[in-house]
Amino acid sequence: MSRRRVCSLCGIDQPLSHFLGKRQYCEFCVANQYRKEIDPQRTASGIKKAARAHFLAEQKGRCAICGEVKKLCIDHDHKTGLLRGLLCTGCNLGLGCFQDNMAILAEAQRYLRKSNGIGAAARAYLMARGFTDDSEEVAA
Repeated sequence: MSRRRVCSLCGIDQPLSHFLGKRQYCEFCVANQYRKEIDPQRTASGIKKAARAHFLAEQKGRCAICGEVKKLCIDHDHKTGLLRGLLCTGCNLGLGCFQDNMAILAEAQRYLRKSNGIGAAARAYLMARGFTDDSEEVAA
């Protein structure tokens, strides 16, 4: 049975191999703190390995947004440089296209709810001409 410890910063129960010596913080939290305070431009592979292990354990190998088990990449905040989690390529590109802007994401969500695939005016036009939401012609 492997020995484990709970990180004092992130609160995740992890194997002792994720901790350096008797530290109370996991390698990921130490690395992330280093990025934040000392060298925000650093992208050393050691930091990325620790981060990947940390997030894989925390997210159970799934994308933090869609929950799919796919090839995952490390997502980071472009303003602060801090690592946020693991995302599949599609979700990571989606965030990038929306420029990590919560207002734009909220508008996109509102748009999807409102349109439900096609605009309300287009839906009314099609329904008036005998088409259902499944795009099947209604028998006259």
